[in-house]
Amino acid sequence: MSKFPDTAAHRAAWGEKPKPQLEVLLFHKVHKGTLRGFATIQFASGLRVIDCPVHVHSNGREWIGLPGKPLLDEEGRQRRDPITGKPVYVPVNQWSEKRIGDRFSELVIALIRSKWPDALDGGEP
Repeated sequence: MSKFPDTAAHRAAWGEKPKPQLEVLLFHKVHKGTLRGFATIQFASGLRVIDCPVHVHSNGREWIGLPGKPLLDEEGRQRRDPITGKPVYVPVNQWSEKRIGDRFSELVIALIRSKWPDALDGGEP
């Protein structure tokens, strides 16, 4: 164990770049309804969250979802919403507070826009 603290100030003093708290490693563009694509996000801890859906609503609202898993029926087939006919997914992770999820969305959207400026534009991919 080092006798020197592993702090951002210590690393900066030695010319080391601070680790980003959040990084978007990949973005795969898909345009279907509000969906604009899927992002792979890495936290400073090293945790990677793969295939986070990225959405943009026609009213301008943008958000990042967390990956889900298909909801299966008793025969092992994916369930579909009885009204829309769309496949149904259930969450496997969730934020402890809505404001945390909202802030996460803001940060990830900003990172995507800075790295891939036209990624969230409307129209065909």
